[in-house]
Amino acid sequence: MSSIGTENGVSRFIRRITDGLWITLRLVPKSLAFPILGIALVLLTISGVPLARAVDVGGRPTFAWLLADVGRLPATYGYVILGSAIAVSVFGYLVGRWCDQATHLSVTDPLTGLFNRRHFSDRLNREVRRARRESRPTCVLFLDVDHLKEINSRFGHKTGDEALMEMGRIISRNVRPADVAARCGGDEFEVLLPGTTSTGASAISDRILRAVAAQDRTLSRFFEVSIGIAQLHAETSSEELVAAADAALYRAKAAGGARAAVAGADDDAAGAPPPREADLFVKTRALLGAIH
Repeated sequence: MSSIGTENGVSRFIRRITDGLWITLRLVPKSLAFPILGIALVLLTISGVPLARAVDVGGRPTFAWLLADVGRLPATYGYVILGSAIAVSVFGYLVGRWCDQATHLSVTDPLTGLFNRRHFSDRLNREVRRARRESRPTCVLFLDVDHLKEINSRFGHKTGDEALMEMGRIISRNVRPADVAARCGGDEFEVLLPGTTSTGASAISDRILRAVAAQDRTLSRFFEVSIGIAQLHAETSSEELVAAADAALYRAKAAGGARAAVAGADDDAAGAPPPREADLFVKTRALLGAIH
């Protein structure tokens, strides 16, 4: 029994290390990673020269002989190593920079600069799996700009876009670097809060609400926002987590808007939609976001 527990502990430790390395590699800019990889391949290729020479040596070459031959490499092949390293670094940087730009465009909402729905869904699924493995809390905020259609109708879509851009800036300023903020279509935003309980998520929501309320009310783009908060539970899927946050958002808007509501807190008394209606409501939002 103890050996099984030890194996499980070791496997969890190895999985955490590999997951950490994989996340680190994904976060490193490719314009930096590609040149480093290219230089490593150049050095690995040049280091094979002594091994190739060893074939011509009678008997088995000693380690000291190989070490001495490696020491002569810079003098003999210095120009080859330097030239190859420079060429590979420049080429790797250019290709990596192009890949970074393509990746950024594929995961970013062009209007607000936040992530898009596809990237948010990918990160949410990974964080849910990680939260279950490590038994760590995770929350989702679902935000909706109140009365954006009225702003568009009265002042034009350009003013509505300015409101959305300001909403994106407010969210970016009030979340942590580890959080994932995304515009999921139209006037809807979502924020993934890893390692955060509903209490911490409520504090972040309060900061966002205060920042929104602190806007200059004389501006035509002045807006308010409603927020739904949901915390991940043991058997909750990523879709159910978002649905719970969406239902909480519905309660916040039904109560007058410009406030936050936590999923599971007095749902019936606050006028949440019935389960079937809520499910249809969530699916309709998802379909509209996918079309957008």
